[in-house]
Amino acid sequence: MLTKRHFLLWFAITLVAYVLCFAFIDKPIAQFFWQYHHQHWMQVVGHVSTWFAGSHLAVLGLVFLILGVLMKILDNPKAGRVGFFGLSIVAAMLITFVIKVLLGRYRPIEYFTHQLYGLHGMGLHHALQSTPSGHATGMFAIASALALLWRNLTWRLFWFALAIVITASRVILAAHYLGDVLVGAYIGITMPLLINRWFQVQQPLQQ
Repeated sequence: MLTKRHFLLWFAITLVAYVLCFAFIDKPIAQFFWQYHHQHWMQVVGHVSTWFAGSHLAVLGLVFLILGVLMKILDNPKAGRVGFFGLSIVAAMLITFVIKVLLGRYRPIEYFTHQLYGLHGMGLHHALQSTPSGHATGMFAIASALALLWRNLTWRLFWFALAIVITASRVILAAHYLGDVLVGAYIGITMPLLINRWFQVQQPLQQ
């Protein structure tokens, strides 16, 4: 049973990991992969990564959320599960967007082209929206929501493996720093668990 203490513990762990990445790890990793950004295989990874863009995943979540509402109106017994899936993605992406704007962290491309690194604040432009990664948030929200809806271990492993691959691609492409995807993954995993408490799709969270 998942408790509030677990959420706070993982929040603290994620925060510490983000600070350590920000101070010591993010730039070296980004610099390592940046040297390969003109390679052909990097372009292939980039094309695949765009399929799972945060905006695409947000639209997917919105479609399922609307579908769940319509099914609820029609008294479809599966309305709660469909709505839960959609709301998990939409809520996670909304929180991610708010944090992106508030932090205004420069993306790696800004560091490599203009030597800009750190937090700008009020990041209304794409170049200032590095943290959290929308790809990571959306993919882990999908994986976490599906893991709650279906107990099949094989499918759970598949969805989380896909989320890890897409998330890793953002770091490999130097589109995000490692810290960005860690925060995105945390939001994506925890948001469905929190919403599950309201929908009670599985067991409700314990105090």
